[in-house]
Amino acid sequence: VLMAEKPKLVPFQVRAVSRESIGYKATHVLDADTKTSWSSNTTTKEWILLELDETCLLTQLRVSNKSVTEWEFTVALKNKPESFVRLQQKCEPPKRELTYSYAFVPARFVKIFCHRGNPIAIHFVQLTGIPIPGLTPQLQPVVDYFQPQISTAIREDARHFDPHRDPIANLRAIVQRLGPVVEHLKAEMQSLESVAANLDFLVQLSGRLFPVLSLVVDTTRPAESGDAEPKGVQISSNFAVLPTRKSKAESESGFQA
Repeated sequence: VLMAEKPKLVPFQVRAVSRESIGYKATHVLDADTKTSWSSNTTTKEWILLELDETCLLTQLRVSNKSVTEWEFTVALKNKPESFVRLQQKCEPPKRELTYSYAFVPARFVKIFCHRGNPIAIHFVQLTGIPIPGLTPQLQPVVDYFQPQISTAIREDARHFDPHRDPIANLRAIVQRLGPVVEHLKAEMQSLESVAANLDFLVQLSGRLFPVLSLVVDTTRPAESGDAEPKGVQISSNFAVLPTRKSKAESESGFQA
């Protein structure tokens, strides 16, 4: 039985940490073991930065807290200070084991700010989401459009699931095709006041017009040293070909295979 893809645990690494003490390394947050922990051995203003193996739509953040008494979480697709947005307001953890749920938030980096602790220490962290490799901030309007559809598809009974209208597959296809060349589409993306009204444009760029787009981008890239000609965007034969929109009379049925 075909069903919409469900959120799952996503792998990540520790990218950076403000401080760690001997025997309480930051990498202990990866262990899912309450017998170990990361600790700064301090009581105020520490942080740990986690990097997912690939970009995803984050749905849950689970923390096994040891002795942090006030924290907040931020998330970003790029590891730049201005890119991070608040995922969880500053608050006091009400209990040791906590799971925060989110509505498919685009993420590559998760930063946990520990404002106070006795001392600051965390046993482990687990992240759950739907992998969307190659997702970039420029494609946020597309994510916003698909978010409610993804939520609905995951809740639907398997009998009602239509794989030809799978919003996760459609989002992945757009990201895979447009991600490598999205820098060349800044003006077009900014002009899309409504993704719903301009989805044909994105579908065509990702599908039948993608070879043309790659050639256009090819001509705008400077040749690398030692290359006779500039390198273009490599089109993988493994990429799913996005379906095109039906005629206006048929549009209510969604995408066609």
